[in-house]
Amino acid sequence: MSIEKVARNILRTVRNNFGGFHEFRSVFESKFPHIDINFYNKMQDRLELLGFTKVCDIEDLTIKKNKPDPRSFIRVMSNSRTGASSGIYHIKPKFPWPLILYFGKLGPSKVFEFETEFTDGHLICTSIASKLSEMPHPDSQVKIYLHKSTSVEKVLDVHNEAVDKYLKENVGTATINQKTMEDVIKSQNRQFRIVDEHLESIGWVTKEYLLKSAGNNKFLANKIYDMIQEIIAKEKN
Repeated sequence: MSIEKVARNILRTVRNNFGGFHEFRSVFESKFPHIDINFYNKMQDRLELLGFTKVCDIEDLTIKKNKPDPRSFIRVMSNSRTGASSGIYHIKPKFPWPLILYFGKLGPSKVFEFETEFTDGHLICTSIASKLSEMPHPDSQVKIYLHKSTSVEKVLDVHNEAVDKYLKENVGTATINQKTMEDVIKSQNRQFRIVDEHLESIGWVTKEYLLKSAGNNKFLANKIYDMIQEIIAKEKN
């Protein structure tokens, strides 16, 4: 495959998956017999003890349409007292993507994380996902990564500490509660729009991100980066 084709594929994937408006739908867990529903239910039980209630099970159709299809859904729960929401998901794409994800060391396939969105557009996310899977993002989105073996209670403690610190430093700002599926979708698309604007402003990718995708092959990453910027420049003319 030529460098130009690789560059175009990466650019298309980034634009489709990490920016713009995303389409979601409500789903039933019975439609996903290939994933570990027990993981979802166990995490839900633990989160309920921590003051969270289930909001919805949703699937991101925008990401589903692009490779790899995670063949998964997100169970969203929320804490009305703190404004935090939690996401539980188990990604299980078809072969050979599990091998690619494994050897790329892109983290656990079973993830739980917490998000808090603020009225000033700021976002704090605390997750057991791998930092290696992180996309470039604006400073208004703070990502905290903890080891995959970290307990849900510890992850929540770290998240709450970061949220409390931000609220104390930004008087007048409040958290946004996500009580319904509509609230969840609106919040996600507000953040996708912010990411979209940021990615477009930096040329959609960074050399650091491409270096991870290219298996730390700096020469290849630089070639792909230069080609992507060339493609973008041609689009503007």
